[in-house]
Amino acid sequence: MRRTRAAGFGLLEAIVALTLISATGLALFSWVNTNLAQASRLRSRDAAGRLQMAAVEVLGAINPAKDSHGQRDLGNVHLTWDASPQGPEAPGMNFIGTPSDYRMQLFDTTVDARGASDDVRANFHVLLLGYRKIDHVVPGK
Repeated sequence: MRRTRAAGFGLLEAIVALTLISATGLALFSWVNTNLAQASRLRSRDAAGRLQMAAVEVLGAINPAKDSHGQRDLGNVHLTWDASPQGPEAPGMNFIGTPSDYRMQLFDTTVDARGASDDVRANFHVLLLGYRKIDHVVPGK
């Protein structure tokens, strides 16, 4: 007698195919999950970087010789800073190289910037130039 072979998949082939499909799906799911986690971290770092740039822009208008520490609320950004002098004061020079009416000093400034929701923060240090106007004594008066 001759045996006839049935057409189609047998049980063993179906199990192997399902195993291969599930292994591929698991690898694909893991890859997508990793990419989503990285995208979330990048969004968070981008938000912190934008917050830091906004804070540096505001710090450009602050004279740490007058305001060594303080805070500002700027809409959706809350900024806090604390500046400490680095080294002695030095006389300022004008554009032709002669002493000016100002004394200059560097300040190491610690900055904490927070977004409207506290989930975005930027903490950093920056050197700021502080200045103060001095009174000139005119000789002979």
